[in-house]
Amino acid sequence: MNAITRRWVLILAAMTVSGWTGIGMALMLGISTEQLTRESDAVVQGEVTEKTSHWSDDGRTILTTVRIVPAEVVRGRLDGQELVLEYEGGEVGDVGLKVSDSVSFEQGEHVLVFVRMKSKGLHEVVGRAQGKYTLRQGLARKGGFSVHGPRDMVDDEIDVTVLKERIKRIQ
Repeated sequence: MNAITRRWVLILAAMTVSGWTGIGMALMLGISTEQLTRESDAVVQGEVTEKTSHWSDDGRTILTTVRIVPAEVVRGRLDGQELVLEYEGGEVGDVGLKVSDSVSFEQGEHVLVFVRMKSKGLHEVVGRAQGKYTLRQGLARKGGFSVHGPRDMVDDEIDVTVLKERIKRIQ
């Protein structure tokens, strides 16, 4: 092994031992359904009808805008016939951005989301990826994040009816 190779091996070993590799992974503290509900302006069940990505105004990041047609406003209220959300991440042309703990949506997906007003007519998901459930066959499932610490307070997979009743009972 030559001197340059040996130096890089030592640098990589030091980075690994110190926990710094240049690659980040977000670990989130678990957020309960109660906390998500209390921090939300509304909890909405609906279908994603449109998903478009664009550069932010300053050109530094990619944002995705999602339109959801509500089937039910489980809690709170909306000002309009659709829910418009924005979050970090997406693809514009051949450039993509993925944020490890950010929420993501697919067109045609049925969801239940905890949201708060970001600006006039624009909402954000409370709790990032933890504030979204994908609905299929009567079940609500979360995904797209890793939780640090106890998971027992996080409703990862739950019957949709039970979840909505739980949300409605929160004071």
